[in-house]
Formats: sequence, C-alpha cells, structure tokens
Amino acid sequence: MKKRVLIASDTFLPKIDGVSIFLSKVIPDLSKYFKITLIVPNYKNKLKFKSIKNVEIVRTKISSLQIANYNVPLPKRKIIKNLVKNSDIVWIQSIGPIGHSALKYAKKFNKKTIAYIHTIEEKRFPRVTETTSRLRLFFRGIVRLYEQNFYNQCDKLMVASKSISDILDNEGITTKKIIVPMGLDTKQFKPVDEKTKLRLRKKFGIKKDTFVIGYVGRISKEKHLETLRDAFNKFPLENKLLLIVGGGSYLQKRIFNGDKNIKITNFVKDVVPYLQIMDVYVLPSYTETTSISTLEAMSTGLPVAATPVGSVKNYIINGYNGMFFEIGDKKTLIKILLKLYENKELRIKLGKNARKTVSKFSWKATVSKIKKGFNSN
Repeated sequence: MKKRVLIASDTFLPKIDGVSIFLSKVIPDLSKYFKITLIVPNYKNKLKFKSIKNVEIVRTKISSLQIANYNVPLPKRKIIKNLVKNSDIVWIQSIGPIGHSALKYAKKFNKKTIAYIHTIEEKRFPRVTETTSRLRLFFRGIVRLYEQNFYNQCDKLMVASKSISDILDNEGITTKKIIVPMGLDTKQFKPVDEKTKLRLRKKFGIKKDTFVIGYVGRISKEKHLETLRDAFNKFPLENKLLLIVGGGSYLQKRIFNGDKNIKITNFVKDVVPYLQIMDVYVLPSYTETTSISTLEAMSTGLPVAATPVGSVKNYIINGYNGMFFEIGDKKTLIKILLKLYENKELRIKLGKNARKTVSKFSWKATVSKIKKGFNSN
C-alpha cells in the first residue's frame, strides 16, 4: 500500500514562482510511488492550470491582503486537521498560514514532518516589505525567530545544497538536513542555432542586431532589479534591450516606467523561446536558494552574470561558465556586460560551459532523493 503524502504549500499553480514550478515537476513522478494530496491556495490568473493525474488538490480561499506579492491564504483548520490526520507524511513547502497549520496538526497527530527549504524568509521577507530600514531590521528579527522555531519542529529538512544547510546551521536550525538538489529539463531548455534565434526575434519584434540582456522571474524587491535597470541604462549602447520575463506588484513594476528600451512580458507559460533570443542573462538578487531560472538560462547556453548568493555560488564558476558581481554593484555589472558585448567568443565559451555544468541536474534525480527522504527514518 502506498504511503499517503500531504503536500502543504502557500503557493501553487496557476501562480508562477519557484515553488510552483518545483512541485509541478516532481509531483507527477512522486504520485507513482505515493498517494499524493495537496492543500494549496486557490490562486487564479489567465494561465490555465491542468489537474494532475491521480493527485487530489484541495484549495483554500485567499485574502485580498497582499504580503510580499502574495495574497494571504485563509485555510480552514478543520480541513487541514482531517487531511493531516489521514496522511503518513506531511511535506511542507512554506512557513505561511497553510504550512503553519499543517505543522501544528502534524505535531498533534505525531505525523512524520518534512519541510523543503525553497527560500530563507529571514533574508527575503524584510527585503520585500515596503517600509523603513529600522522596521526591516525588526521584521528580520521576528521572522528569524519564527523560522527557527518552525523548522526545529520538523523531523527533517530538505535543502538544495550544503551551502543552504550551513546557513540554516548558523541560524540555530538543528533539524537533520538532507541534500535534495533542484532538477532541470535540459531537453526542453536547450540552445538554438543563429538562424532559429533570428526567426524567434522576428516573431517577437526584436531587431537582429539588438543586444538583448534578460531576466526571468518575479519582479520583487529581493531580486534587486534596480541594480539591473541602472546598469542597463548606463550601458553605452543604443541598440540594446532589457527583456524581463515575469510579473509582480505594481509598486515594483513602476521602477521601469519611462524606460523605452525595457520590455516586461508579465508571466508567460513557456519561457524557453524568450531565453533563446537573449544574449546575456542577469541575476541581480539579494537572496536565492537555488534559482531555477538561472539553471534554465545556463541550460539554454546563455552566459550568466549573477550575484554569488545561495547555491548559485556553488554551480557558477567565475570566468568559466558565468561571471559574478556583488549585490548592488552596478559598475562591475556594466563592465561585465561590456566585456560580453565586445567579445562574442567569450559569450559562446561561457554559454557552452554553462550548459555542460547543468547537464548533471535532472528532475529524475531530484525525485529519487525525495523518495529516499520520505522512506528513510
């Protein structure tokens, strides 16, 4: 008989973010080995969501109140209580209202509780709040205590890399940690030849000689997109385009108002063709764990300029498959962009090495590690 796994998450499709992508990739294979139920918010957007075969999805209402670009879920305790009671394993993806309720009842009913660390909220949450620096420090302290208490109540933690494990250790989180790297579909995210690239550019209305600098992901404060915007605006080139594939809050999107050479697509269902028309990919984030979007860019054969945060500093080797700049360092980012613009051979070399590096990532390996974590003591 299959073990019953309850997945508790404060975000899921059709909302697009790293957690949603991760779950959509691993759940279909996990459902072959476990009886899967999800308790997730009832987010709605223009992108259609297909149900997952043999997986029960229970939706909770959401509030109109937004915190850190997310509508706050309003889970019914009775529903979560019954779902937890009827499960063997509770797999938590977030520390919000749904994750909190799932953990509470998992402890009450003595259920095996595992959390996957998608983001370190102590670092992220204060950055996304529209408030003063003093209040951010206050929020950081509160979130740190809450996060520490939350994860120390779990039986196991799944983390993407040893560097994330070390950060949690330093924060006083002593729960046993299992390394479960993120996956990647290198067959889907692949480079294209010059002819195909030009055809795609024509389709999107981009001139063939335009130097396209790109970013894929949410537009939110912890992504530090002001650094990318300012570096792009000072980048001494006329035939340039900053292509931002993603969406976010109005407050964050307005930082790009009036910039004629910046295009924001909002969320799209398939990011692959957008990556394939870029010349350089930039990740300017203040905090990340793995950054699936950066792995996807590397798989597409793009040279990457990134901040050395989270696991990114483990898989990018400066000068081999990408280039680093420190958080907020616009001057260095401009130098990197100039170097890559002027040296096409370097772009090609970094891109080839980037694809070679990420060839070891696969969702099959990720699922295998998760299975092992579920079945071990």
